[in-house]
Order: sequence, then C-alpha cells, then structure tokens
Amino acid sequence: AEDGGVIVFVEVRSRTTGTSFGTAAESVNFRKIRQVRSTAEVYLHAQRLEGREVRFDVVAVELGRDLSIAAIDHIQGAF
Repeated sequence: AEDGGVIVFVEVRSRTTGTSFGTAAESVNFRKIRQVRSTAEVYLHAQRLEGREVRFDVVAVELGRDLSIAAIDHIQGAF
C-alpha cells in the first residue's frame, strides 16, 4: 500500500479472545518482524524502489468465540 508517498507494508494478525496465546498484536514477535522486513527488502529491490520511505503497520483482529470480529486495531508504524 502507499500512504502519502510512503510505502506501507501491513502485517495482519488475528486471535480468538479468551485464549492463553495473547492478543493478535502481541503475536508479532521478533521473528515475524525480521521476516516481514526481509520480504519488504526483496520487494523493494525487485520493484526498484530502494531508498523510498517505508512504514510497517500491524492490523490486529480480535475474534469472538463464534469467530465474529470483536475488534480491529490498526497500529501505524508498529515496527
């Protein structure tokens, strides 16, 4: 995505509420951050976009037990 000239990479995570695994946002750990950044570098190189300003956002989706959407949180500049 692009936002005002900034290339935005978005990681979308979901979790069912009431589980012991933490929230959707908490599931974005160091390993996932490293993977997303690495994939972004490959994309930027392939598209000849090196040097462009980039941002990494997280969209965290919390689901109810019936899998209905309980909450959506868009965290801009998450990492």
